[in-house]
Amino acid sequence: MSRKIPGRRHRVSKRNRELLITTIFIAIAIFGTYGIFYGIGFALNNPRPFAVVEGTSMLPNYREYDLVIVQGVAPSTLKVGDVIVFQQPGHSQNLIIHRIKEIITSNTQPVFRTKGDNNASPDPWLVQANNVIGKVIYQVSSIGIVFLTLSTPVLGNLTLGNLLAIILMALLIFLVYITPVKQKKRKLKSLLDRDLI
Repeated sequence: MSRKIPGRRHRVSKRNRELLITTIFIAIAIFGTYGIFYGIGFALNNPRPFAVVEGTSMLPNYREYDLVIVQGVAPSTLKVGDVIVFQQPGHSQNLIIHRIKEIITSNTQPVFRTKGDNNASPDPWLVQANNVIGKVIYQVSSIGIVFLTLSTPVLGNLTLGNLLAIILMALLIFLVYITPVKQKKRKLKSLLDRDLI
């Protein structure tokens, strides 16, 4: 003969509801963060709106690990004295943050001679207009280390930040769906054992 335990179903479903709501809020936070990132990129006309200062070539105005916000601009609007982010000639995966020292017009497109504020001489290259990512419009001191850490590739194009988001979501799914099922099975087995005694 089986016995019903009043309120048991209500407690389990309430717990499930709470965990589901928590999962939804965390999912909104994770995807909202990505949405903010892409939203800022859209607003600044730049798919790469953030960069991190690495090294000491821009001291004293920009310190290592400062995070800079980068606006996409037409290269023709840039002026001497603007700080720009650009792909290093010959090493397009490297981003450099230096100041424009000279603008040379070449084939109707400007070419830029750049220099780090803390360097004794200009860079040994000329920056083509199509290598310019954008113009620095704002900086936030020292938090770039967090940005660099989260954007570190761990497996192909998968970054540490993406991996942490996936692990967090998997953990929440486990808590919401798998743990309650195991608990229900244990409780059912316990009830059946008691009924058989």
